[in-house]
Amino acid sequence: MALNWDVREVKNYKRVVYKKVKSDNGEDEIFEINKYPNRIIWSTMGIGMSEITQDNYFQFYNRLKLFEDAFGCDYKTVRQKKIKDFTPLKEIEKMIGLKVNVSHLSTNKFLKMFKEFY
Repeated sequence: MALNWDVREVKNYKRVVYKKVKSDNGEDEIFEINKYPNRIIWSTMGIGMSEITQDNYFQFYNRLKLFEDAFGCDYKTVRQKKIKDFTPLKEIEKMIGLKVNVSHLSTNKFLKMFKEFY
């Protein structure tokens, strides 16, 4: 099944989720998804949360932090050293309103699944 996502309810979604990039011909206006929104959208499958709301964004952050700690995260270069680039809470808060077609897992089911894989 394909991952479908909807960001239309994310506040300022055009600015938060997308960035304008140059096309190959330099004339067309094209957009690509920003780093953290892309990571957040794809992480919903691993953490079993189908939306980010004002009430659950901190829970989303906690699950994602646990997931990134255990299974790895992206890296960034700072002063010529590679360091872990965990998804910041403020980036998840910006994505309040995101909806995806992922089956929601209760906290207990998520922790049980996490325990089995880790």
